[in-house]
Order: sequence, then structure tokens, then C-alpha cells
Amino acid sequence: MSDDEAVVGSDGVAKSIRGRDTELARLRHAVSALREGKSAHVLVLGEPGAGKSTLLDFVCDAARAASIPVALVRAGGIPSAGVAATLAEALSAPNVAAIDTATATQMDSSVELRYWWVQELEAAIERLAQPVLVVIDDLQFADELTRLAARALPLRLGRSPVAWVVAQRTRDFEQRSTHSRGGSAALDDAIVLPRLDEHAVFEVAADILGGAPNTEIRTLLAHADGLPLRVTSYARELRDAGVTQLSEGVVSLAVDYAGEHDYFADPVERRFGLLSLPARQLALSASVLGLQFTMTEVLALTGLRAGQILEPVEELLRSGILHDSGGALEFEHEIVRSAAEAQLDEGKRNLLRRAAYALSRDDGGRPTTLGQRALRAVEHTEFEEEGAPSRVDALAIVEDALTIVLDEDASLAADLIERRLQLLDVSGAGLRAAMADAIPVMLHAGRMAEARELARRGIAANMDPDEEVAARLALAQLTTLDEPRATRENLDVALRLPVKSPVLKARLAALSTRPYTTDYLYDALELVLPAVRETVLAAKDDVALSTFEHVEAIAAFHRHEWAFAREAISRAEERGQRTGGSETWFASLIRVSLLRSVGRPLDALLSIDREIRAADERRQALALLHLQLVRANILLDLGRLDEAEIQAEAVRELAEDIGAEWTVDVGAVSILAQIAVHRDTPDVRDRLGPAAARFAEDKVAHQRLGGEWTELLLADISGDRTTIEMRTRGDHYRSRILGPPVGGASDILDDVYFTRLVLENGMPERARNVESMARERARITEAPIAHGVLDHVVGLIDGNPRRLESAARVYKEISRPLAEAAAWEDLAVAQSVADSVTSADALRRAHTLLSSCDATRSLARVEGRLRDLGERPPVRVSTRNALGLTAAEQRIVDRAVRNETAAEIAAYLYLSRNTVTAHLRRIYAKLDVRSRQQMIEVVRAHGVAPR
Repeated sequence: MSDDEAVVGSDGVAKSIRGRDTELARLRHAVSALREGKSAHVLVLGEPGAGKSTLLDFVCDAARAASIPVALVRAGGIPSAGVAATLAEALSAPNVAAIDTATATQMDSSVELRYWWVQELEAAIERLAQPVLVVIDDLQFADELTRLAARALPLRLGRSPVAWVVAQRTRDFEQRSTHSRGGSAALDDAIVLPRLDEHAVFEVAADILGGAPNTEIRTLLAHADGLPLRVTSYARELRDAGVTQLSEGVVSLAVDYAGEHDYFADPVERRFGLLSLPARQLALSASVLGLQFTMTEVLALTGLRAGQILEPVEELLRSGILHDSGGALEFEHEIVRSAAEAQLDEGKRNLLRRAAYALSRDDGGRPTTLGQRALRAVEHTEFEEEGAPSRVDALAIVEDALTIVLDEDASLAADLIERRLQLLDVSGAGLRAAMADAIPVMLHAGRMAEARELARRGIAANMDPDEEVAARLALAQLTTLDEPRATRENLDVALRLPVKSPVLKARLAALSTRPYTTDYLYDALELVLPAVRETVLAAKDDVALSTFEHVEAIAAFHRHEWAFAREAISRAEERGQRTGGSETWFASLIRVSLLRSVGRPLDALLSIDREIRAADERRQALALLHLQLVRANILLDLGRLDEAEIQAEAVRELAEDIGAEWTVDVGAVSILAQIAVHRDTPDVRDRLGPAAARFAEDKVAHQRLGGEWTELLLADISGDRTTIEMRTRGDHYRSRILGPPVGGASDILDDVYFTRLVLENGMPERARNVESMARERARITEAPIAHGVLDHVVGLIDGNPRRLESAARVYKEISRPLAEAAAWEDLAVAQSVADSVTSADALRRAHTLLSSCDATRSLARVEGRLRDLGERPPVRVSTRNALGLTAAEQRIVDRAVRNETAAEIAAYLYLSRNTVTAHLRRIYAKLDVRSRQQMIEVVRAHGVAPR
């Protein structure tokens, strides 16, 4: 299709897409890539009326001409009316049929499970095994599931034959990008639609008028300012008014039309003046229903009979103001709808808006539509316009809509609750309670700044003590990254308030034990828990007691009093099961962390796998996130670097999907950095992404989740000795004595790495501090791993081969191959001058262990040391099959060949589904295939899959 080839518009007039040659080429390239079985992702940004939808229509037509199925999403559409209103509905359309209609309906009605539905959508698209074009118009109006899928799936399906073309208003894209990580795509890679130049404006007008406009008409068109919607509105007005004449290919005005009309007025508004009275009244009334609506809704809203609206609707369709969208009616553009609504008398407009909301409420309409109509219905309450609801009625509308929208659309719920606050009296008690209710809603919607401001305003307005505690807890959570002092102050004040709820007291204690700042954590363990324990015990509330016992277990874990931690978590779990508490998974998390800490990683892995399967089956996203993070750590302990890397990437993916706090993401980054210590990585900072750099550079993060440790890793990998020298001169003792947070990426073996770094940088006094810490930990815990770390640290400081050999044997007993290899290598270095035979033997032991872990970077270093001793390095033993697949990947392939779904494979292997899909994506990349069927063909051809 050439640039000038006509695309038929909704008004039946052939029109060309003018002034968009570059953009059209980009879209054609996406379709061409799709025909070749490649993926593509195009984000179209522009202001309202810039022509985004026209470009989307073009790419849809191009794909259909190439016999490629198109899943079209017109955001804000009406269910069961033939309109693809969500991605789920679009993929269930007959031309695509990736999922069935029943599944699509379930997805639309179960937004709280949107993370799992995204997994379903990914699997459904991948199962198609054929090219498909996904087009989403007006992403800013889409439901949460579609917005999440539009952000996540283009990247995950990057090796599948799927093209994504997504349109969004520039303003909404910029706002969303500032409030969320990722966004739909980088602005630099998007198509940003400028206004049309003068030549393109004249071409658009010529297409509509049938000839080149003369100077007089060109002067009129200049008032459109190059906005495509205005240009077409001006030209259509002239055409439909019949005031033009064509002579020798040039169009001129037959009458002084410009002198009779105000051409500085909005041309979109003027179009309604050309309609008959019934058509105009119908368009204006229907405008309150939204961009799309049904004939049934129009009849119910206006009270007219079907026969009375047929002719007006046909006129509106002929004029292009309305389109027929497969059983529903749709305004040509949101600008057109807004222009119609603006022409309504304010009294009638307000009454119709209220009627539209009532209509949606009575018919059990889609929550998103109901919420949007509720917001429009109460828009003018404060101005006391005629027909607007009173403040009391408006509050009732907002609160009623909020109950329906709250669990369906976090962003819309935040808008409703913000409106609720505006409607309440400035100083009333109701406002304070509403602020307390609003804070968690704002947090869930990712509007952190607004949540913080609400908490501060509520506290200033003298909240009820329980409400103030909740607000201060929210502030403590919101200020930890950049205001640790404010975090501590809020927690201190909250602890002194006369709180009635023992559960709040227990949760306050729980928050205070999180390592927001190391110093405060230390004080909390000593001061906060005793202060709260008396209140909680006196209340005799099982829920509060269960929560508090979890807190005590965490505190004991940090103090390395692991025997007491086991007892506390057992009590908490038993009480939680009796009361139906939801923290059973957290008890299991602590128990697994204890198994890992005392040196039983295999037992920990078996336990965590069972918990992951249970969390996935129960669809507990937060539980699954933390459990997977711990699993990644355990895999790292066991030297299963490939699996640990996959698991860490799955954690980052899930954290992004559910909007989890970034500390979980950087926990995964720490794992990836530790893997990079042992693996060849060309540019580790680029590979780990911006989260790693942010984590490593954040001054507060150094005191949280091993932030200092991660920066030292990155500096060591990249050879940045300056950073190492700077970081190793800080006060390391206090930040390490408490040990890692539950589920975090830190480990007491970190202190061996740290000791090696400070010794290499000529700071033996710092190494002695670590020795003192390791000795105290070994005394408290009496765990084998703690004694192994002590032997290793002392062996490094003193160059003592016996202590290093002792550490290596301890690590062997507790299945820590990477740690064992490090101990043998350190022993070899200590003996290299005195006993080269012993040194070479130790290096061979290290080589065997590192080879089993496929730790290529560490292997190269050990092989270099052997050559320095005049020894030939042993042959590396590959852990991969003929196609380069690891044992874990081969297990996935074996199940996939049996045509099992990702969910079935996950259940069989006790993994989460997103871990399985992460494995499959890695396998596709290794085999250079784009679908499961291609993968099966390749592995069978090479004889590495069951027949």
C-alpha cells in the first residue's frame, strides 16, 4: 500500500492520511516484521485530535490485507455489544479466538487477579503460534488489566510473532511515566504526532472538498492550527453546507460564507449547528453517556421511542459525528463528545449526567463506566448549578460508586476518593475519617505524593488516635527511602498514642522491625517490642497476638536467636491457623529463612517449593513474590546460577506487575549482581538495569537490604577500586551484626567477601571488626554456617590454611559449593609460596566445584592461578546438553513437549507460572525460535526431548 493510497473513512469519503509519511512507514515496517514472524512494538503519542485513531485504522487495514488477525481494543467500550472494550474481549473475538468468551468475561470481572490474568493472556497469545496484531486505542481510558498487559506483554512476548500498536494521549503518557516504573514504552522510541504542516493541511482539505482549496479557503483553514480533527471539521462544514464550487481542479467559495460565520469559533462545535433539531438534541443528550453508548441507553435516557430516534441517528452517522461500532454507537472523537456536552444548558446537562449514572447503576453496568459517570454527575456540585446534586447527594453518589469501583480499578477509585474529600466539609470529623480511608487507596493506585499529603493533613486536623496511627504508619512507609529521620519520628509518635486497636499496635511493632534504617531497627528490637508486648497480651486478641508473634520471630531472627525464632513462628502459625489469619505463608517464609540460615539449603528448597505452589494456587501475589525471592537466594546458595538468575528475573517481573515496593526488586538485583561475580558479564550495570544503579547509589539503601553490599559487588565486578576503598571505610559492624532481613538477598557469607575486599584494600583493622562480629554470631547461633564463616574470616586475616580448610569442609556439609570453592581458592592463595602442591590441589578442588556451577568468571580466575603455578587446568565439565540447555531448562522442555501448559508445568515442578514462562522465554532465545511448536521441533530434531 503506497503512502497516497486511500483509506475509506467512516463517512464513506475516500481520504488519504496526509503529512504522516514517516509514521506510516514505521507502521508498515511493524506489519512487515509481523509477516516474517517477528515481533514489533509501536507506541503512538499525540494530543487529542492529532489523528492517532486514523493511524490505528490504517495499521489494522494493512494487517487484515495481509491476512493477519487483529485484536482491536477501543478503550471504554461496552461489553456484549460487539465492541472490543478490553484486551480480554479483543482476544476472544472470532477473528482471533485466543481465548474463549467465558474466560474473557471472567477476566473482566476478576480484576483483583489481574496478575494471573496477564499470565493467561501471555500463554493464550503464545499458543496461537501465528502472527497477530494487537491494537489498543486510548490506553489512558483502558481497564487495569489492559493497561498492565500493554506494559508487560510486549517485552515478554518479544520473541513471538506479535505486533503491538498502542495509542495514548501525550499528556497521560507523561503523567503515568512519572508515577510508575516502566510505562508503555520509552518516549524516545515512540511515534509522537506533531501538528500538520501547511502543505498537509491543504492536502487533507483537498481530499474532502474534491479539489485544491483556493487562497480564501486556505486562509480559513489556517485557523485549524494544523490539528487534524479541526482541519477535517472545517472542510466537512464547507462541503456539507454546499457553499463550494470546483473549477479546473480548484475549489473556491460560491458565497461569502466566511463573512456570515465566526471562523474563530470552534469548528467542532459549529458542526452541530448544521444538524436538524432532533439530531442535534439527540447528540447533545447522548454526550453525557460517554464516548460509546447503546441505543437502549439513549432510549432510557431520553424517554423517546425507537421510531423517534432512527432518523436522527442516521443523520448523525452520515455527518460523521457518530460511528457504528458493531452494535454500539460511538462519537467520532472525545473532542466531539465534549463539544456536544458543552452545548447543553447547564441545568439539563447536570440532570442528564445524574440520570446517566442512575441508568448505569440500575443496569449493573461496568464498574469503570459507572465510576466515570459518577464523577461527571457530581462535577458541578460546589458551584450549585441548576440540576447539580446537593453536597449530600453528591457524596452519596461518590460513596456508592466507590464501593463498586474500589476493587476493580485502583486509579479510578483514587479519583473518586479524591472527589469525596473535596465534597466534605473542610474541618468536619468526616473529613478526617475520609483521609484515613483515602490513604491506602492512594497507595494502591501508586499516588504516593498524594497519600503522603493526606496523611500529613489528617494528622494536622487532629485525627482519632487509631486513625492517626494508621496515617503515621503510612507516612513511615512513604518516607523510608528519602527521609529516615521522619520515619523514626512518625513511629515514635505512633507508639506513644493511646491506640485502642491491639492489632494496630502489633502492626506498628511489625513496621518498626523492618530495616528502614539500621540504627532504628536496632533500637526497635530493644525498645519497641517490650513496650508493645504488654498492650497486645492484655488485649487477649488472637489476631493481634498472631501478628505480634510474627514480629517477635522476625526480631529473634535478626538477633540470630534462631531457636527462639523457631518457637515464636510455630506459635504464630498455630494461632493464625485457628483464627483464619492470612499470615501463614509469612510464617513459612521465616521458617524457610531459618533453614537457609542454619545451613540446610536443600531442606529449605523443598519447603519453599511447596509454599510457592500453594501461594500460586491461592493466588496470593505478595506471598508469591517474597517466596520466589527466597527461592532465588536458596538456588544461589546451592550454586544453581542459571535457575537463580531465572528466578530473580521472575521476581522483578512480578514486582512490576503488582506494583510492589522497589526494595523487592533490588533484592533480585542483588542476586543478579552476586551471580555476575561468578559469571562473565560484559557490562553488568547495563545488564542489571536502572534499579541496580539506583539501589547502589541511594544513600539510604546502603542501610537496607545490603545496599552497601550491592555497590561493593558492582564495583568489584567492574574493577572500580575507588568505590571499594570509599565504601569499605564506613562503619560496617553495626549494619551487619543484625544479619539479613527475612527473605532478603543478604547472607552471613557476605562477610567473607567483605573481609577479602578490605584486606585487598589494606584495611586490616576493618577485617578484625568483621572477625569480632562473626565470632559473636557463632556464639549466639551455634550454627555450622556461622562457625564456617568464622573459620573463613580468621583464615583470610591470618593466612591460616587449617582454618580455611575447616571452613571448606563445613561448607561442603551444608551444600554451599560456591562458598566451598572460595575457601579452597583462598587456601591456595595462602599456600602458593610455601607449598605449591597443596595450593594446586586446592585450586583443582575449587575448579571442580565451580565447573559444576558453570561459574565461568570464577573458573577463569582459578585456571589463571593454576597456570601461574605451572599446572594445566582440568577440562571444564559442561552442565548443559547439546543445545546448551541447563538441567532446569531441560525439565521445562520435557513437560512442554507433552503439550502441558505453563500452569501444568508449574504445578508439576512446584514452580510459579511466571518462573516457568521466564524459563520458556530463555529457552526460545537460546534456540532462536519464536513459538512452542518451533521449540519442540528443534529439541526433537536434536534428540534432547522425549518422543
